Amino acid sequence: MCNIDYLRNLGFEGFYTISQLNRNCNKVPKSKGAYVVCRHQNYKPKYLSKSPGGWFKGDPTVSVEKLKSNWIENTDILYIGKAGGTTENTTLNSRIRAYIQFGSGVRRSHGGGRYIWQLKGHNNFLVAFKVLYNDEPKEIETQMLEEFIGINGKLPFANLRR
Repeated sequence: MCNIDYLRNLGFEGFYTISQLNRNCNKVPKSKGAYVVCRHQNYKPKYLSKSPGGWFKGDPTVSVEKLKSNWIENTDILYIGKAGGTTENTTLNSRIRAYIQFGSGVRRSHGGGRYIWQLKGHNNFLVAFKVLYNDEPKEIETQMLEEFIGINGKLPFANLRR
């Protein structure tokens, strides 16, 4: 569950770098679904003392100590998110676009996953997505988080709540 090959086997696609999506997010479907942010296995974390993320409800910066305590060594997955469903009208495209814009300093309502932006080299991380035609995104996100916790003992690095 904790690597890119596993995600591909689950039907995740894209695997675009944050830098690619910052230039052009049009390859991301305008459908409901789940998405993940992944690192390369050989990535060793280097923490930024200041977040470049947009201020929506105050400064998104957290302490380097907090970032270090959230880090999980043996996984590619840094964040698991969702878009759309019966309770929200967002799409993978709009949600990922807002996430990327937040990380670029734009004031956007996307605080989830904000720890990513305090990792040096975050523009090289990969974003993958899975369109969900029949499944509810919230249920798939919850299932993935529970499975991740079962393997790693805690949430992914940048997920702040279940």
